[in-house]
Amino acid sequence: MIYLSIEFWKLVLDILGLSLCGITIVYLLRNRSKYNQSLLKEPEKENLNSFNEEISAQLIKQLSNKSFETISNAVEKERQLLHNLMEKSLFAKESNRIQEDLYNKNGQGSDDSADDRRNEVSKLADSGLSVKEISEKAKIPVGETELIVKLKELENKASGEISKKRG
Repeated sequence: MIYLSIEFWKLVLDILGLSLCGITIVYLLRNRSKYNQSLLKEPEKENLNSFNEEISAQLIKQLSNKSFETISNAVEKERQLLHNLMEKSLFAKESNRIQEDLYNKNGQGSDDSADDRRNEVSKLADSGLSVKEISEKAKIPVGETELIVKLKELENKASGEISKKRG
């Protein structure tokens, strides 16, 4: 009857389950030790591969830095050339402006430039600027500015008197 009791079969199944767990643990430990032994036998290959990877990464980094420096130097040279060209261009424009001013001051300029100056001074005077400020903005001498402003005032007076006589 012992063979037929439920308690007996529960006990047999528990022992069988424990035995299977024990066998599984032994199997896993054995495979783990074999794996560790294989790693110990082949570390040279892995170390060599990681060393090659590190060297390759360093070479690539050095080449990219060198390329960046080359490009940076080329850009800096071009920027300097552009800066020099701009300075020369500004110098040429300034010298042309000075020559034009000298040409106009000597009376050889066109009458249009004198009219333009007169109109500019009139506009600035109408805006309420002083003679000195007008002279600085129009880039003409103070005496010439005063003369233009006084002539404008005289013209305004004369036109006011003419309109009074007509009216």
